[in-house]
Parts: sequence; structure tokens; C-alpha cells
Amino acid sequence: MKKTILFTLSLMSVFCLGQKSVKEKMNLKSIVDHAAQKMVEKPLINAVSIGIVYQGQQYIGHYGELEKGKSNLPNNETIYEIGSLGKTLTGTLVAKAVLDKKLKLEDPVQKYLSEDYPNLVFNGHPVLIKDLVTHTSGLPKMLPLEANAVLNDFTNEKASENTNNILKNYKQKDFLRDLHTVKLDAVPGHQFSYSNAGIELLSAVLEKVYHKNFEVLLKEYFADNLQMKHTKINLSKKEEAHLAVGYHCDYNAIAPELMSSLWGSSGNVKTTLPDMMEYIKYQLKILLK
Repeated sequence: MKKTILFTLSLMSVFCLGQKSVKEKMNLKSIVDHAAQKMVEKPLINAVSIGIVYQGQQYIGHYGELEKGKSNLPNNETIYEIGSLGKTLTGTLVAKAVLDKKLKLEDPVQKYLSEDYPNLVFNGHPVLIKDLVTHTSGLPKMLPLEANAVLNDFTNEKASENTNNILKNYKQKDFLRDLHTVKLDAVPGHQFSYSNAGIELLSAVLEKVYHKNFEVLLKEYFADNLQMKHTKINLSKKEEAHLAVGYHCDYNAIAPELMSSLWGSSGNVKTTLPDMMEYIKYQLKILLK
């Protein structure tokens, strides 16, 4: 979440270029190098890692410096918090659960919750699993609700610190308690409204149907099937040394790392660029079937 929400200057971009969009004889490395160097010369971007998959080939490049003035170039071992890209990994696990016949997209989410949530129904229409996946559930952007006010004042220099103060003692049981207070104002499934809370709730559902911790599910599936062995939510002390720092907006001081909270599925996934290259190849394989 840190790298996306805080608009930090250490970014990871993964691009897939269609065959018709690039001339066959283009010098891909030269074009990418030129564009990336121009990018890191801008005041708000001082480091970037770029991965491209094109016609079965891949290119990886690292540019700039992770910390201003230190000339510490990112590399293949640099770990990035990928923010909301992590939601697509959660979606992939939901798709796997459907194929494993653990759940159905048309199921009410209530079916997989231990407590009764009559508030997750509007005019007889319950929130369905597919509503959570498509951000049409009507759930708020964040739980606890006070975190939304921080996001609304996103460019404030203290935004990350204020967010951490709200989340530091907020646990899964608190989330499930606060879920009782949510009030839907429309029939689920019809109105798009981006919701981190909805993705976190999907994590609880996945834990319920597999009887496993969400991070265990994440690491097992992506390591075993995609060889993404550096994709996880919680890092070891050794791995933390490779985590890219972030600068909030145009402030010069390094922002505090946003702490992992709840299940971590909505914005706390961390990975490397080589792992993300495996992920984009996996998605392309599915797309081109």
C-alpha cells in the first residue's frame, strides 16, 4: 500500500506491448532506457524499475536512486510494496477457489462469515462474492471509517503517520466488529465504489474455505505455480533491508512504512520485479488461450 497510496518515487512498472504497437526492428532497450532516464530526471521520480514482456521476450531495467543523493540503484533483489496491484493476486486466489469448488461467485458473502450480518443486504439483495471482487458491494473504501478521512487529506505530510496511528492496534476482530456498522445505500452489484474493505473481506472468506492463513495461501499458490518465491506480505529482517523506501508526494523526508494490517490483501503485498514478470507472463498465457 505504501508505494501506491503515498505516491512514492520508487515505482515498479510492468508493461505488455502488443505486436502491432511496436515495430519489429525497434531497439527496445534503447527506447526504454531513454524514457526511463527522462523519468528519473523529474522531481517526483528518483527511481524506477521497468519490466516489459514482448513477443515472448522480456526486458528488465533499473534506473535512478532509491534514496536521494545515495546513488543506490534498485535491482532484481529490491522489494517493492505493490499497493493495489496486490488486489489482483487476491482475485486470482478467488478464481482458484471457484475452480476448486470452494465457493461460487453468486454466493452471498454471509455464507462464509461466522457472525450474522443482516446489514449486508439491501432491499432483499445480499452482497455477493462477485460484488466484492468487482468493487460493487457498497462497502466503504476503508475500515475503520476514520481512516477514510486521512485518505481524503492524502497530500498532508503526516498522512502516512496518521494512517499508522489509526491502524496500529486495529485487528481482524475489530474489522469484523465494525463490519456490523456498515450501511448499504444501494443494491449491491450495480454501482462501482472502490473498496479496500471489500478485498480484505475476501481474504477472510478465502481463509474460511481453505482453513489456512491468507498469506500462506498467497505464498503457496504463487511460489508453487508461478515461481514467485519473493511474493509475500510480511518480511524477514533480512528481506526488510531490500525493501524500497518511499517519499510522500513532493516531501524530501522518507515517509514511514505503512504497517501491514488486517489480512494485507488490499495493499500490503510485497514482491520483486522478477516475480512480477512471472505474474505478467502468467496473465498473458491466460489471456491468449
